[in-house]
Amino acid sequence: EFNDEKIRILFKVTPVEFLGDESEFLDAEAEEEEEEVDEISEQSEETTATSATYEGGKNEELIDSSDEDFEEEPDPEKTLRCAITIEKKEKGVLAFEAFAREGGFLIDNISFYEVPQINHVKIATPFLNLSRDFRHLFIKYLEHRGINDDLSHYILRYSTHKENQEYIFWLENVKKFIDI
Repeated sequence: EFNDEKIRILFKVTPVEFLGDESEFLDAEAEEEEEEVDEISEQSEETTATSATYEGGKNEELIDSSDEDFEEEPDPEKTLRCAITIEKKEKGVLAFEAFAREGGFLIDNISFYEVPQINHVKIATPFLNLSRDFRHLFIKYLEHRGINDDLSHYILRYSTHKENQEYIFWLENVKKFIDI
């Protein structure tokens, strides 16, 4: 939670493997992002780092970072699809479809709903259709809420760890099955 906002980030542990048309989006977005980074560094803005906070405003360890397997760096090419929602009571929900990858989040679409809905018809605005300044404001809005490069990196590390754990569990079950 952040002030009166309820923030959720959902993602699949399995990376996007067959991007198809999405790979073009990722390439175009990466080029735009590189240009924006150059502009920002030239402006030499002062920024403050924010950390993601979870239930009750406390920083919680979601995984045991002392686990040796967790120390592995994620594949630099790994990309995960994410759904980011920011809900304000009685004001609506701002929803972002994004990709988490090394170097940060790439936003694909943005939607706004006046009332939180489970089954809704999605009317999303493609992020690249917005002006450069408007996109920059959305990125700063998310960063202010802890949805930044560090969180993207954390999600990628967690997914790598989780994939490895699921694979080990699967191997153990197959071994038990075969040994019987």
